[in-house]
Amino acid sequence: MINKWNRNSIYFRLVMLLIIALACSGAFFALSDRLVGLVFGEAVWDSFQESQNERNFEEFQKYVTDNRLSSGDSNALTRWVRQHRDLEMEIYKNYALIYDSMDPGYSGRQEEEEFYYTWQSNYVITFKDGRAQLVLYGFYVHRMEIMLILLRVASTFVLFLLIFLLGIRSEIRYIAELSREVAILESGDLTYPITVKGKDELSFLASSIESMRLGIRVEMRKNRETTDAFRDVITEMSHDLRTPLTSLLLYAEILENARYEDADQWKRYVRAIHEKGSLIKELSDNIFAYSLERGTGQEGSAEETVSFRELLYDPVSEAAEYLGSQGFTVTLKGDFPEGRVRVRQGYIGRILENIVSNAVKYADPADPVVFETGRSGEMLCISVTNTCRKNTEGEESTGIGLDNIRGMMEKMGGSARTALNGKTFAIKLLFSMIS
Repeated sequence: MINKWNRNSIYFRLVMLLIIALACSGAFFALSDRLVGLVFGEAVWDSFQESQNERNFEEFQKYVTDNRLSSGDSNALTRWVRQHRDLEMEIYKNYALIYDSMDPGYSGRQEEEEFYYTWQSNYVITFKDGRAQLVLYGFYVHRMEIMLILLRVASTFVLFLLIFLLGIRSEIRYIAELSREVAILESGDLTYPITVKGKDELSFLASSIESMRLGIRVEMRKNRETTDAFRDVITEMSHDLRTPLTSLLLYAEILENARYEDADQWKRYVRAIHEKGSLIKELSDNIFAYSLERGTGQEGSAEETVSFRELLYDPVSEAAEYLGSQGFTVTLKGDFPEGRVRVRQGYIGRILENIVSNAVKYADPADPVVFETGRSGEMLCISVTNTCRKNTEGEESTGIGLDNIRGMMEKMGGSARTALNGKTFAIKLLFSMIS
């Protein structure tokens, strides 16, 4: 939080701006007073006063002549004076006051003589009943001085306002810019950055909004990644669940139709049904756990170290027997080299289930499916090769099975490579040896 008396604080800058604006305005007001005094000197005001009195005298004389007024027609005289708000007058006859516009009822009650001063603006006015002395008191200069004061005050206020607005124009522009950018964020576009400039309270606010924007983006990305990962895992497990289920149904159909050769083969089929059922239960348990905890499931499969032969001998034999029951010829090549590998429980069965399922769907039964084991550099490997059928246009592949195989091999520290050479498809599984 910024201290309000910090030199970068808006509060401090506004106070200083007000002081500067007041000082400049005060100086302008004082300077304008001096300038008015120089321009409108005493001689100017006297000349203005005299010209106004002359004009009013001529107008009054015309009024008296046109209306044939006598010096005693106080009501008519008062009506004319009331039409001239910046003027008062007195009328003397034989140096005696006979009319005063400030007290019209004064006329006729004065018994003693009163004299006007020679320095006053006086004129000889001709009435119907004779001549009289007219004294005019004009307030023209006073009125003009008031107007000039009001003009100076208004100019000073405009100058103060102009200095203040010019001083805060950058803050106003910044606020408008932030408002526009926040409106963009409100529309849902979190990719638009918030402008952060300066070191005041507005900058602190903009920085907080920008941090919030970035935090929301990170949180949304994490949620999106979590959702995508959850969907991918569920898709992979659902695909792997379908493969052993197909094998289980096939074995059950063989037993139901008594298509086994002897009791030993019957027992192998029963054991295979039990293994497929256990694998299905494991996969369904993983799906359930992953859907509840968003992160357990297959990631939690325990690792173990086994010999390469022990790992693959039975699954490969079972895969070969299953393919044989589907009308395929299986060729086994190579031997199982010595070495131990680290694997996750259940992965090997799922990997071979996917390979066998793809072979049943896309391989040509006229050519053998070849399983070959051996070494590839420092890795132990097994490859499966088959010839693709000619007419597979109606059987669209999602690629989920191969993606699952690659993912499981990577989690075990190995890799899966695929190749399609003409009509020949091959997949090679490589395992890292444990010394």
